[in-house]
Amino acid sequence: TVTVGKENAGGHDQSVTVAHDQSVSVGNDQTLNVSNDRKKDVGNNQDSKVVGDDTEKVEKSQNITVGKDYTLTVTDSLTIKVGECVLKMNKDGTIMLNGVKIQFKADDSIKGVASTVHFN
Repeated sequence: TVTVGKENAGGHDQSVTVAHDQSVSVGNDQTLNVSNDRKKDVGNNQDSKVVGDDTEKVEKSQNITVGKDYTLTVTDSLTIKVGECVLKMNKDGTIMLNGVKIQFKADDSIKGVASTVHFN
């Protein structure tokens, strides 16, 4: 266990190797600033828990590749916005799709089942 109150050190690169487990505990806030690239490799599983809000901002593109299944579970509502288009799903089963122009296309068939269907 290492406890540091305040440390100022000069130098260029730093490499840390831990032979087994590592645990870091911060009593208050933590800020990480990386001036260039950051890379993370996890050899097995990764878990994350945020008790409050979680905000992520990507100023350019974001790509996510999932090797098998992808599940997103939301308690109240999920909204996806792109320009003037909005897709919103609510916990009561309501799905709203709003857009300037909506097209349906299928190579085989489109099937809809409902007690009533209204267009116009």
